[in-house]
Amino acid sequence: MEKKTRIIGILLWLLLQGVGMYSVQAAEKSMRLTDPSDTLSNEFIRSYPDRFYIRPFITSRSLRMSLLDSSPNRNRLKYRPNNRPYAGVSVYLFDLGVSLSLRLPETITDNAQRFGETKIFDIQANIYAKRIGADLIYQKYEGFYVNNPKDFIQQWNQNNPFPQRRDLALSTLFTNVFYIFNHKRFSFRSAFNQADRQMKSKGSFFLTESFSRIHISSDSSLVPPEASDEFTPIQGFNGGDFYTLAIMPGYAHNFIMKKVYINASVALGLGNQWKNYVLNGVDINEQEAGLVANFRGGFGYNGDRFFSGISSFFQNVSVDVDRLTVKGLSSNIKVFVGYRFEEKGILKKKLF
Repeated sequence: MEKKTRIIGILLWLLLQGVGMYSVQAAEKSMRLTDPSDTLSNEFIRSYPDRFYIRPFITSRSLRMSLLDSSPNRNRLKYRPNNRPYAGVSVYLFDLGVSLSLRLPETITDNAQRFGETKIFDIQANIYAKRIGADLIYQKYEGFYVNNPKDFIQQWNQNNPFPQRRDLALSTLFTNVFYIFNHKRFSFRSAFNQADRQMKSKGSFFLTESFSRIHISSDSSLVPPEASDEFTPIQGFNGGDFYTLAIMPGYAHNFIMKKVYINASVALGLGNQWKNYVLNGVDINEQEAGLVANFRGGFGYNGDRFFSGISSFFQNVSVDVDRLTVKGLSSNIKVFVGYRFEEKGILKKKLF
């Protein structure tokens, strides 16, 4: 019953966030029509209301986990998936950006015998309006390998298969909603969805509301026998459910050199965590503070017609389990190239 209540609560929260996003988009349109100071094009930000674009891209998504011991040696166990990049295309039309991507076919570089196989379901949405933005991410990965076996297996060498955990499953739900304070002079959109072009270097503070749910499951302890000496106090940790609700202040800056841009953004905050896990056969329910951080970065060329670049997004959530710190990291690195076309006829209509 408690699990169903949590799921219903999450769905209602996502619905409210979606309604909020739509309301803000509509409000922004109204403000643009009534506030002469909020023009579509000014000395800091240039928009392209009469153009749409097509943007092919290649992206690498990942979900990884690290176990960090609290001993003086700070032993670390790194679990990584055997994943492949995605290729897709984005279209920005009617003041709305939509992307579709497919996982690239398997190649010899995957080397399943060496790294094992990972079953992946990964869906992500990053929304950037002028005043607010949102990230909606759901990832489910099954099957990992230990990326640093040399730290625990002295006889292991680089030519050997990496230790594999087919039984290990990790799923995450991340939702962020953030407000940009200096939205009239700073544009997230210029670096991450190219709906705008930043004309002069400028930055802004922003505030993020973040919710995350991490689910970890395995048939046996997350600490393999080879590492049991280093992680003795928490050998019986098989997984659990971890929820975090946090407020994160942050700062972002666009550095502009003519039509070349560099973006750096970081947000960091403490949140409340609800933890339900099994340790050495005992069910444990706890509630305490936890750390959440995310980073965005971008680099590229953004002209009036042609643009290209690279963007990245990382979100990290840390959870303490007894003497162990569990770190979940979600990432998305994208390389893209695009071109803006003139809108004609029905393409000139706006949804918001």
